[in-house]
Amino acid sequence: MRIDRFIATALIALSPLVAAAQPESNICLPLNRIYSTKVIDNQTLQATDYRHRRYTVHMTQKCVGLDKLSQNLSFRRAAEIGSEYQCIQHGDTLGYSFPGDPSMGLRSITVHGPQNQMQCTIDSVSPGPP
Repeated sequence: MRIDRFIATALIALSPLVAAAQPESNICLPLNRIYSTKVIDNQTLQATDYRHRRYTVHMTQKCVGLDKLSQNLSFRRAAEIGSEYQCIQHGDTLGYSFPGDPSMGLRSITVHGPQNQMQCTIDSVSPGPP
């Protein structure tokens, strides 16, 4: 009887630690709630929603040319086109453009449009800053 009570007490005491160690599977960053984005490196992006909660978006691999100067960052759903209320998830893509040549000053041209953007595949989204 005493051992059963001890085991039950230990399980109750350890349950918050076990729950904290579990990965959060209910992280949701809806496309239509993104307020700002910031490129951290060629594999990581920080996104902030309208409630000023920060998220880290991880790419599946290094993205060619993705850096702090990249422009026109846009997220695209892998499926269900037009579902901007759904969460960004594995398999979605990040589109981005290269800036114009900074040595050209005001004559610099940046090509715009989704057909001219580089793309990188999203691996996961985690809560908090990187």
